[in-house]
Amino acid sequence: MAPFIGPTREALLQLLDARSPKLPITLGHMMPQAEVTLDGGVWRITALAIDDAAARRAGQEALASGGNWMPEMEWRFLRPARVLVEASSKEDFVAKIRAMKWTFGR
Repeated sequence: MAPFIGPTREALLQLLDARSPKLPITLGHMMPQAEVTLDGGVWRITALAIDDAAARRAGQEALASGGNWMPEMEWRFLRPARVLVEASSKEDFVAKIRAMKWTFGR
């Protein structure tokens, strides 16, 4: 399986420029790291974290049954963790994205 390559900051800003952007948008470099959502009028970038216990169990079960297990198979156990950016308007959200440290690839 190829590594995950999410949109750059500029590509994300272009996606958000649409009247009704298709959400959620997954961000990341080499693996999914965060998600852009709109929930109850609040725009958010939320970090994703792997549910380690669930991933470990699935990996053990896969190997015990003769299957294989690769790190990217853990991605299905990604869950929302902490909010990185939040705003009540798209304009404020875009401004915060422009100002934030971008850790999701180029």
